[in-house]
Amino acid sequence: MADDLFSASWYRVERLKPRLRGHIRLQRQQYRGQIWYVLHDLSTDRFHRFSPTAHVVIGLMDGQRTIHEVWEAANAQLGDDGPTQDEVIQLLSQLHGADVLVADILPNTAELARRAAQQARRKTISGWFNLFSFRIPLWDPDRFLSRVAPFIKPLLGPGAFALWLLVVGIGMAWGTLAGYAINPARDFGPRLASYLTGYGGAFKDQFGDLYFWVPIVGPIIGALIGALLYDLLVGRNLPVGDADEEVGRVPDEESAA
Repeated sequence: MADDLFSASWYRVERLKPRLRGHIRLQRQQYRGQIWYVLHDLSTDRFHRFSPTAHVVIGLMDGQRTIHEVWEAANAQLGDDGPTQDEVIQLLSQLHGADVLVADILPNTAELARRAAQQARRKTISGWFNLFSFRIPLWDPDRFLSRVAPFIKPLLGPGAFALWLLVVGIGMAWGTLAGYAINPARDFGPRLASYLTGYGGAFKDQFGDLYFWVPIVGPIIGALIGALLYDLLVGRNLPVGDADEEVGRVPDEESAA
């Protein structure tokens, strides 16, 4: 704390009633054994670090107290560690430069324009030194994602997780012997490419028997058996309304009348 408690410039700021902007967040931080308070500006994503004494002063700025009342309350709370008037003025200057304060005075349009130009210039300069700052707008996927979201949600539930475990289990059990051949697209294409590049035994297994047909016929038979079991065990037990029309059926003229 400085030796002089009072400041000759105090009359310029003592009647102000400042407060922090709504998009400002304060967080407590411990760095190298010392306590600091970090001010996060959510609009610009900039951070400013303050001491505990400055944090007390900032916390008293509620838009109702004047700066003089804030200074008196801070000294009453902190005692000998309280800030001087020059330190409060310096803190106000720092907060004003960071554009995080709102006060009960008319805005200076020239000052606002200067700050906007300075912020745009700083953003442009920082973009020159950041290879990942260049953005090329191509396509907004929000509309597409909103439409396909109802079809994707069932794939993220417990049933999808159980299906994933089944596929992983099949791969862990027979992956070494069959090359994870659970569908034709996964098996026949690589076998054909291997055969065309000179591997004559690509269509055979390790015993010399033709194996390429198993991943083709197996999924088809499994799909037919699965559909049959669904109709026998699940489909026949589903409730069907009496007035429901058959899917794809066009009513004749008598029923339409």
